[in-house]
Amino acid sequence: MFWPASRLQEKKWLTIVVATFLLLVVIVGAAQYLSWLNPRHTIIRGVWVGSIDLSNQTREQAIATLQVAVDQKKINGQIVYHQNNKHNIPFSINGQDLESAYPLFQYDITKTVGGLMTIGNSDNGWLATYNQVLHYWQPQKYAMTLETDRVRLKKVLQDILSAAESPSHDARPKIVQEQVEIEEHTLGLGFDYDALSNRIIQQAANLSDQPIVVELNFIEPKIKKDEINETMLAAIKNFIEQKKELLLQYEDKKWNIKQEQYLPWLAFAKEDGEIKLVLQEELFVDYILKEVSPEIDQPAKDPKFSITNGRVTEFQSSQSGKQVEISELRKEVNNKFFTTGEGENVFLIQIKETNPEQAVEDINDLGIVEMIGVGVSSFKGSPPNRVHNIKTGANAINGIIIKPAEIFSLIDALGDIDRNNGYLTELVIKGDKTIPEYGGGLCQIGTTTFRAAIDSGLPIVERRNHSYRVVYYEPAGTDATIYDPRPDFKFTNDTGSNILIVTKVVGTDLRFEFWGKKDERIIEYSKPRIFNITKPGPTKLIETTELKPGEKKCIERPHNGADAEFDYKVVYVTGEIKQQTFKSHYIPWPEVCLIGVEKKEAISSEGNNDGNLINTPIINGQ
Repeated sequence: MFWPASRLQEKKWLTIVVATFLLLVVIVGAAQYLSWLNPRHTIIRGVWVGSIDLSNQTREQAIATLQVAVDQKKINGQIVYHQNNKHNIPFSINGQDLESAYPLFQYDITKTVGGLMTIGNSDNGWLATYNQVLHYWQPQKYAMTLETDRVRLKKVLQDILSAAESPSHDARPKIVQEQVEIEEHTLGLGFDYDALSNRIIQQAANLSDQPIVVELNFIEPKIKKDEINETMLAAIKNFIEQKKELLLQYEDKKWNIKQEQYLPWLAFAKEDGEIKLVLQEELFVDYILKEVSPEIDQPAKDPKFSITNGRVTEFQSSQSGKQVEISELRKEVNNKFFTTGEGENVFLIQIKETNPEQAVEDINDLGIVEMIGVGVSSFKGSPPNRVHNIKTGANAINGIIIKPAEIFSLIDALGDIDRNNGYLTELVIKGDKTIPEYGGGLCQIGTTTFRAAIDSGLPIVERRNHSYRVVYYEPAGTDATIYDPRPDFKFTNDTGSNILIVTKVVGTDLRFEFWGKKDERIIEYSKPRIFNITKPGPTKLIETTELKPGEKKCIERPHNGADAEFDYKVVYVTGEIKQQTFKSHYIPWPEVCLIGVEKKEAISSEGNNDGNLINTPIINGQ
């Protein structure tokens, strides 16, 4: 039987229509089924972060789940193996009292969960259905959103691993009884810290506890012995025979560097393919910092005021700062000193001037008439070096004037935190070692400034709580941590008048007073609410070869974890209301002890799975 062509065409179109209709029914049915499985207010089925399944969790549940995992990751750190050594890379640089703990990794759990909530829940129905089907049949793993301080991470890695390295050395001249010899170049062994940092960051984003194995790499010298020809040797010999002295001068100050003193500084450098004689950077800079800079350098000073009976009674004028331009000086010496014949040997030291932010004429009409707020904290029980650093930091900001509309940065106000500015060292924990660093205790300055700013009703621009509860800053939730250059503590002077900071040490209390002019704003802030108190886990043991096998040394006390929050409200004379809730999360910290172990056999990296996720998408990663 034959069908007419028109009938065949009709049958074909009917089949297509029916098939399309059935397909739509299936798609709509699948979408309805998946929507039933995945309510819009939850994360869809099949969404994981690392090894954590967040399927069907609400926003609040997912935040709580990830917070527990993040806290544990911060406690565990990252294990890195090198040969027979096991190292623990910390996720925070921790002081012994935990107050100087600065996170190398700052997780944004809320942002992570916010991104995950949008997957399969978009307004685009087709895209939402596609994602729901995809994740249902093949769960997808995502990474945490986090910020990383790469500079400090690299420094921590170098502090922990550098003992296993041996630097390369370029070929360099050596003068023996006025005879020129060339010291052989050497290969070096070192770690690729950038690559290791990337692996640790990926592990951190995936909340992975898998160890990482690293290997030393060969480092080639830049200049080899066979590149130094006879012409170069003859030029060096001619220079030596001149017995030139290197003279540095600034105004009426002079430094005479004799030949026998600078000969050990001689080195080679390659410029545009040509090798020339220079002064080794490290040794030259070290000389300038020790002998020259202390007699020239001085910081810029802003005008400062003292208060007596509520009034400004005396002031200090502003002063420009100056600093030796070391790199420019070395560049000029390298270009002109080593020429034979009439080569220069007297070099005028150039300086870089730094201007104070304020001049006396800017602050003649201050309008400072009364105290507008006060902040107090206790440092009772602090060790001597910590007390010294607190007083030094308080003196650094005493008398500072904050202009109207100015954003005050505490890190900028404190300036360089080092020996030259009077700070002493306190022990800081990095991995399985305790290393002295300058400025331990300055978070007391941050906390007291935060409390004074709140009491004055000022808008807070930047504030971060400590990772752990610290006894000096109770009640919890009213602290502010600082660490150069981040985190900083900042607030805005929106009073319309100048604000003067007056710092006082009263017994074991630190008291900061903000003086200015009140504008009738009403300030309210509640006492902190402390909840979710969690006990620390069992003692954390860190293996080290620096102690005798079996010897135990505890370096941190246990601390409870908790959440804290307080409400802050300012009502302006215009009727405008600004309010916010300051929330703080403190992770529980177990007792930490070092345990001595014997050196172990080398661990091969063959077949190592470091737990990194290949092609892992990152939600708003930074």
